[in-house]
Amino acid sequence: MFIFELFFIALFSLSCQHLFRMDDIELMDVKASADYLRVSTSFLYQLVGFKKIKHIRIGSKIMFTKQILNEFLLSKIVEGGNNERKGIYL
Repeated sequence: MFIFELFFIALFSLSCQHLFRMDDIELMDVKASADYLRVSTSFLYQLVGFKKIKHIRIGSKIMFTKQILNEFLLSKIVEGGNNERKGIYL
């Protein structure tokens, strides 16, 4: 039975490598993410607390991917008319 379990674990890990590779995903902590967004870390913590931005929680650490941060920025684009200001509002 033990050999079958090892075989199954090895087979499962090989098949999962094609579905999800950690090499392709770069995780950023709050400081690096705040620098990327050009906001303060406290403001980023507020966005996380109010669930305004997607994030990954690993234990007590809060992490982001560049894809999450870029999607957040793109969702904040505001298009205005002649009398409105154009830009990105967080």
